[in-house]
Amino acid sequence: MMKNNLMNPLRGLALFAVVIGLVFTTSCGEDEDPGPEQNIYEILSSNEDLSTLKGLIDEEGLNTTLSAEGEMTLFAPDNAAMVRLLTTLGLTSFDPVSAEIQTAVLTYHLHTAAKIAAGELTGTLSTAEGELITIKADGTLSTGASTDAAITSSIEATNGYVHIVDAVLVPPSIGAVIVATLGTAAQPILLSSSYSNLAAAIQKADAGKAAEETLVGALISLSGSGVTVFAPVNEALSDETVSSLSAAQLDAIIRGHVIPSNINPLADGTYPTAGGTQVVVAGATVAGPNETAYPVVTASAVSSTNWTVYPLAGVIQ
Repeated sequence: MMKNNLMNPLRGLALFAVVIGLVFTTSCGEDEDPGPEQNIYEILSSNEDLSTLKGLIDEEGLNTTLSAEGEMTLFAPDNAAMVRLLTTLGLTSFDPVSAEIQTAVLTYHLHTAAKIAAGELTGTLSTAEGELITIKADGTLSTGASTDAAITSSIEATNGYVHIVDAVLVPPSIGAVIVATLGTAAQPILLSSSYSNLAAAIQKADAGKAAEETLVGALISLSGSGVTVFAPVNEALSDETVSSLSAAQLDAIIRGHVIPSNINPLADGTYPTAGGTQVVVAGATVAGPNETAYPVVTASAVSSTNWTVYPLAGVIQ
């Protein structure tokens, strides 16, 4: 009888311990962080403050990359950062910017080798574009842009991290060109999707030259005193033509499209070019030494105080 009396309290204690253990286990399970539920692309899609970036990613076909499994780190400029860049470039949208430049800038925001939390960012970081981002001691990001970018918040994704930043990150190679040509006649030519073949021709002609001998240097210099560029659009200057001509040939041809004065509005007359030739403007056409007249698309001209860039439906020769 005493044995039974002794065992009953022990059984009661054992049962109590089991119940407490179950309660504790259940409550701990309820408090556990389930972890991220969205991938990087889904995070961008659900955040209205990243809508501009998400739209550009869709246009460039990077949505598949950001939805894939793996470990990535994305620096995501918010809408305000995008507006600031457009204002700096004198644009109202990114539509005129060439696809090549847009792709380079977007992939420069992506590190595909690992998911890295904000507190673990240090040193330099490789990007899908190929150039490096430098993380400074204060945690800001130094790139090819004129100002550093700060991380304002971070979101963990199933396939990485999204770090929201307050400035667009620019690859140093592109940033150097943007800073040098900002506000000059060279800027719309080098950035615009309409002139990507002309931009490639200029880069080929300028390769290896001192700055003062380059076409870009000439456009920058003349933009202060006055310059007009009759810029062949892609339909007129094919990439095959650019590939087939030498740097010297391209230099001579392009200088034949540059007038060292600002012809705005377009006026009839004969004008000397930076290449030592002459062009004849008649109505909304322009002709060179071979006297073939090509249409000038005056309605799509881009201009500033001292310069004007006119789209041209031909190559002056």
